[in-house]
Amino acid sequence: MKKIRYVHDPIRPPGLLMIQRELELGAFNDGDEFCFDAIRGDCSGQAARNVLILRCKVRQLNLQNAWLEKLQLSDCEVEHCDFSGAQMEKAHTDCCRIADCRLLGANFSEARFDNVVLTGCLADGAWFSKAKFNAARFVNCSLRSANFEGADLSGVRFKDCDLSGANLTGAKLAGADFRGSTLDGLAVAAADLRGAIFTSAQAVQVSALLGIVIEEEGREDWL
Repeated sequence: MKKIRYVHDPIRPPGLLMIQRELELGAFNDGDEFCFDAIRGDCSGQAARNVLILRCKVRQLNLQNAWLEKLQLSDCEVEHCDFSGAQMEKAHTDCCRIADCRLLGANFSEARFDNVVLTGCLADGAWFSKAKFNAARFVNCSLRSANFEGADLSGVRFKDCDLSGANLTGAKLAGADFRGSTLDGLAVAAADLRGAIFTSAQAVQVSALLGIVIEEEGREDWL
């Protein structure tokens, strides 16, 4: 049988950031556009649709419990921001580096993540249901009890992440690489695992989660 080998898509980095303004934000309005800006501030609890943030440096921006449907974040560096509890359904993040951010309980349902690397982020309980990931990586992230139900995780790399209790039911996992990550209590169906990449130890662990018993030959109990 020919072995199937999956190759992770190369990730395109953010474009050159030539910052022209430094902004301290306190609110968003529908259709706001930001380009070549350094953005920080407190927009917690704010509500706006179709906000565009292009080629910006976003640092220490508080978006706790904000409602930003269809946010577009493109060619940006995002660091030390707080998205906890934010509602960001159908957002589109493209060519971004997201580092050391809090996404606890944030809702990214039906969002798109293209050419995105998330590093050192806390995303416990975050919702990524039906989200689509293309050329994406999670590195050293906490994703405990995160919900990826029905998400397209094809080719996504989870490196040194904690996925304990995460829900992958109905997710597309062909080429998804979980090597080096914690998978305790993972919720997933056998049919969803085709093409997913695990270490041998993880494969045994996932088998146990599915109720499969693995025993060495010669250890049968004879009646």
